[in-house]
Amino acid sequence: MDQKPIKVSAYQNAKDNQGKIVDLLRWLEGYEPYNKLIDQIRQEPDKEKRSELKKMLPGITPAGTFSKRNDNSLINHSGFIALDFDHLPDPETVKDYMGRLDFVFYCGLSASGAGVWALIPLAYPDQHQRHYLALEADFIEIGLTPDPKCKNLSRLRFYSYDQNPVFNIDAAKYERLAPLTDPETYSPDQAYRDNESALDYLINKIERTRTDITADYADWLKIGGTLAAMFGNDGREKFHRISRYYPGYDRSKTDEQFNTCLKHRPNYSERMIFSIARKNNLLLKG
Repeated sequence: MDQKPIKVSAYQNAKDNQGKIVDLLRWLEGYEPYNKLIDQIRQEPDKEKRSELKKMLPGITPAGTFSKRNDNSLINHSGFIALDFDHLPDPETVKDYMGRLDFVFYCGLSASGAGVWALIPLAYPDQHQRHYLALEADFIEIGLTPDPKCKNLSRLRFYSYDQNPVFNIDAAKYERLAPLTDPETYSPDQAYRDNESALDYLINKIERTRTDITADYADWLKIGGTLAAMFGNDGREKFHRISRYYPGYDRSKTDEQFNTCLKHRPNYSERMIFSIARKNNLLLKG
């Protein structure tokens, strides 16, 4: 089946405010004349000259199509967010790391070659900023800080190319959201502490650290039983979120197990899950 076009707005340069609609995938394939300009930028030692050359590059708004290039003029969201990571000591290592994340659709070198940029599909495109803030907290924890301007819907992504990019057409949609808060006063280290229960915080931490607490089969059954007892069928997705870091995770088998848990709900509380997490050196605090 052919990939459905992902429509974004493209601009001739930073001064262009109207743009035209292009297919994001076609854009990622590259344009040879601009590749030569990128090579020139990467070989230019003078910072001011590099800046002048960059102004000649076209760009896109990865978040979607716009009638004008500002956040209030969004026509349709593309379902993606682009993150920039600048001034990296080893961009190739960061790119390799991105390739191991199941929610990274594309990652390649920036125009300068000294950073990388990544495209991530979003589960809830209408929550663009909250997705950004959750991603920011994730990456800051491992020592990578994205450009904060990436939270802006109309953020312009200048053309670049990479001969060996990370590309995963089947990338998972990034689901986590930062809690509702004022973006101007938001602090990334509060992302999993404000406005959520202790259990939600723990599940977010499992995802953030990609920690498996289900290796012991008996513990896995207890976790499923606890979630079934507490939430009924609404606990199913929480069970998947906790289970999926087990090396042998299978969605259909996890569903089957949760169906069994729903039929035989034990008298457990969330303390059971916290106890299992502590046994696996995953503490609620921190």
